[in-house]
Amino acid sequence: MKILMTREPFNFRDESVALLIARFFVEPGNEEYVNFDLRRSQDIDVIKTLFQKFVGSYQLYDEQTEEELATDLVEVQGLLFILTLLDCTKI
Repeated sequence: MKILMTREPFNFRDESVALLIARFFVEPGNEEYVNFDLRRSQDIDVIKTLFQKFVGSYQLYDEQTEEELATDLVEVQGLLFILTLLDCTKI
């Protein structure tokens, strides 16, 4: 499960974060103490339920809308970078 958290679509680059999320999915949440075991597994239905709670609601976009949103995001990031540079010149 930890390996899955580091791949698409999750892409958690920090392995410690990926491990914590993986543990969230497979370890029982009703026990005060849990023995750490990398080989621990969980019923797929339990993982699905936890995953739905973890992700929450989301909207799927078609490819064109996704590209438009990505372009908009790049523009906003560029503007924020310029504003940051302008603010630095006041120092």
